[in-house]
Amino acid sequence: MDALRIAVFRLVAALALAGPAITAGPACAAPPAEAAGADRDVHHLVLLAPGHPVFIEMRVQVDGQGLRSVRTAYAAKLFQQYDNDGDRLLDREEAKAIPPLVKSASASETVSIADRWEAVDVNPADDKVSLEELAAYIDRVFGSTFLLSVKPKSAAQSVDLFLLLDSNHDGRISRAELEAAPQVLHKLDLDDDETYTIDELQPFRNPQIPQVPATPASQTTEQPFLLFDDAESIERVAQQLQQRYADSASASGRAQMSREVLGIDEASFTAHDADGDGTLDSGELAAFLTSPVPHLVIDAQLPLTKRGKPTLQVMEDRITAVAKGRCACLTSWR
Repeated sequence: MDALRIAVFRLVAALALAGPAITAGPACAAPPAEAAGADRDVHHLVLLAPGHPVFIEMRVQVDGQGLRSVRTAYAAKLFQQYDNDGDRLLDREEAKAIPPLVKSASASETVSIADRWEAVDVNPADDKVSLEELAAYIDRVFGSTFLLSVKPKSAAQSVDLFLLLDSNHDGRISRAELEAAPQVLHKLDLDDDETYTIDELQPFRNPQIPQVPATPASQTTEQPFLLFDDAESIERVAQQLQQRYADSASASGRAQMSREVLGIDEASFTAHDADGDGTLDSGELAAFLTSPVPHLVIDAQLPLTKRGKPTLQVMEDRITAVAKGRCACLTSWR
């Protein structure tokens, strides 16, 4: 169980930009009621744990808005800033003034709205771009609002503080850079205990150090977490779960999964066992993944313009409940 919690902690810690505060509600407490039409993004992941898969639901907000709403608001701000004649449409000249969209943290990959005009002006193709067209194009450029990323697996157990403190990368440490060291290092203190471990300071492991960029995680069984948010990824994850956990195969060669192997409660399993044979085949498993009952529900609140630190809260914990048949919530992930 400790290994599972550490693995999930490392996943959610990557969301935090200045050190998360992770808390849990009182034991067996019901999750707080969602406000009608609450604006939050919901993402489903599975942890390939040794005993059984662990299904996780991540609920993410930035300043009280869902990630997609934040992206739409960004498009609206761009539109308002560069619609010089106020006709609620962008022409080519106005678009030329829009700075290129930056797709990577290193700013090495950019996209210019003016240079991609025909790809933006599509609905209708009238040589004018509406807010809806701009927002749709930005959405296509950046893709999914939630991605998994990985760091290189191997790294020396040492820390080069010079790289961290040389903020202007001129090969020298100035007095100003030395004086700024506490602030530079503070953002790397992920658990906010005013000390630094090798994992926090090491470039290969800490997602806050830009010298070693994260790369998108491939959806293979080599990765501990898999994200499934559309039909294609659901089918892929279903296949990988069967390859890893299926305890038997039928005469037709189809892998079957029992409730114990999946580690889910009886009611959820029965609801998706369409043929009532006590196992889930690939089709039944895919149906479960379209609306999974999570073992863990984690709420992430990330500040962008408002003051404060990111917070991560465990809203529901069914891991122990499934194992013991009773409610037993996490008391602390500190």
